Amino acid sequence: MNVFAEFDNGVKQAALDAARQVLTAGRSVTLSAGGLSMGTGWGDIEAVTIAPVPKRITRGMVVVFARDGLWVAHRVIGFVRIAGIHHLLTKGDGVRRVDQPPVRTDEPMGIVASIWRCGRAISLRTPGARLRHWCRAIVELFLSALARLMMN
Repeated sequence: MNVFAEFDNGVKQAALDAARQVLTAGRSVTLSAGGLSMGTGWGDIEAVTIAPVPKRITRGMVVVFARDGLWVAHRVIGFVRIAGIHHLLTKGDGVRRVDQPPVRTDEPMGIVASIWRCGRAISLRTPGARLRHWCRAIVELFLSALARLMMN
């Protein structure tokens, strides 16, 4: 899912720079979002509220990071160490492959705290939501491993 997907590059970049400053200051920001990488369940959302990065990122959280000039929101499905540096294994719910290269733990700018549908915020932080997202991360990890095995 791309944050601010429908704006032209100049407006988008200025807005994302301002949003990064808000997050760095420890406050949340709500931005429009679009794309298909998070699957059909996320396809009809109007916006996402992004909260500052917590002290500890856990499996199932949807993190926001920059990739190729875009802000991307993908789920954390696992963790890996590469050359002694901790990385997050992230993946869109609607795609088969894990993001490459893996996201360094210092890269996320925030986490998706809620999604907006029909003018209402739906929290991703409730205990039930966290459990659902953790389970989804386990399923996604299994499916990506299965896809790798089938390709070999």
